[in-house]
Amino acid sequence: MPDNLENMSQINLFQAFRNLYSFAARVGMPREQGTREKAEIIKTYKIGELNEKLLDSTNKLWKAIEIAGAAYCANPCVETADTFYEAVYGGARRKQK
Repeated sequence: MPDNLENMSQINLFQAFRNLYSFAARVGMPREQGTREKAEIIKTYKIGELNEKLLDSTNKLWKAIEIAGAAYCANPCVETADTFYEAVYGGARRKQK
């Protein structure tokens, strides 16, 4: 296995390709079928990568909300409320005129 695989998704992708190529060599899989299966492996990998990024982003969001919410509960003031607002909505609150 290559040394430069960085995460489980890449390791799974490598193993899926290795299994596909091994199977194709053993049974004489038609090129068209191999192409379809390879495309399906890549599609599944890309969906998994997207899901992993979305999960990471969601976890970071909830962590920021939890920290800001705890800070507000400990010290309810405008500054901590603004920090909580930024954590929830991803930006600063508009100042009142």
